[in-house]
This record gives sequence, C-alpha cells and structure tokens, in this order.
Amino acid sequence: MLLAGTPPVDLLAVERKATHGGLKISEARDATMIQWQQRWESATESESGRWTQRLVDDLKQWCGRTHGDLSYHLTQLLTGHGCFGTYLHKIGKEATPSCHHCEAADDDVEHTLLHCPAWDAPREALKAAIGEETLWSGMVMGSMLRDRGSWSAWEAFAASVIGEKLQSERERRRQEPASES
Repeated sequence: MLLAGTPPVDLLAVERKATHGGLKISEARDATMIQWQQRWESATESESGRWTQRLVDDLKQWCGRTHGDLSYHLTQLLTGHGCFGTYLHKIGKEATPSCHHCEAADDDVEHTLLHCPAWDAPREALKAAIGEETLWSGMVMGSMLRDRGSWSAWEAFAASVIGEKLQSERERRRQEPASES
C-alpha cells in the first residue's frame, strides 16, 4: 500500500473520524502521515518490507510525488518480490538463492541493482541518465522523485533488467521438465 501511497486503513479511519469532527482535511492528513511515518520507522524488526523501507524513508515525500506511475517491473525492484533468487528460493520456486547470471551465492534485489556484473551496461545507462556516479539504496527515492526523466530512467532500468531476469526464469522453467525426463 505504501508504494501506491495509500495509508493503512486503520489510520484512514481515524483520519476520516477527525475530519467529520471538524478537523481540516489537510491537518487530518498531516496527522495520518506522521503516525504512518512513525509506524514505518518502527517496523525495522519485520523482514517483510525491509528493502522497501531502505529505499523509501520519507513517506510524505513519496506519497506527495507529482510524477511517476508504478509499473510491474519497477514494483518488483522496489519490493524485492520477483525474479530474485533469494525471493524465489523463499517461496519454493528455486532450489538455492544463487544468481543465475553470475557466481553470487545470493541473488537479491540489492545484488541485482548494485553488484551483478550481468547488469553493468543497464546500470551504467541508468547512472548516466540520472546524473549519478554511484548507486546505493539510500539514493533511489531521491533520484526517482527528482524529476520525470529520472523516474523514467529507473523505470527503463527495471523494465530492462527485471524483464530479462523474468525471461530467463521462464526459459529455465520450460527446460526443467525436459531435463527431468
């Protein structure tokens, strides 16, 4: 719900009650965002959403963005749920969490985004498009929100890399039954 900019339903209920009680809508929303931000920051013990939490640190800024729609591939990049060895292993679709594109033992979203040599060319194109010399998790949100061009560059990177990883996974799945017989 965070990526879509929708606060948790319990916070929305409190917000709606406050506006019916006479509080201005903008003041009620500010209170909701403060409570949501506090909840988001205190959720560090949870494994679920940890990557997204590293990327999106300011909920009000993320939810208040004036550009950028989420695509299928970009959502996978922002959540870590998709064609990543660690995720596929966790949900029982891969025997190991290793990377099929290099020798890494763990293929998570951070590996794909920052380290895997298979994605050096798209990574370099992304860095050039957003005007950055280095990528790290803490700069993703600021870069995406800077302007439409940067958002589009992130979206193109995600479509290229995640799209290719998805295609590779499909090819491996098609070959599995043939290799077992």
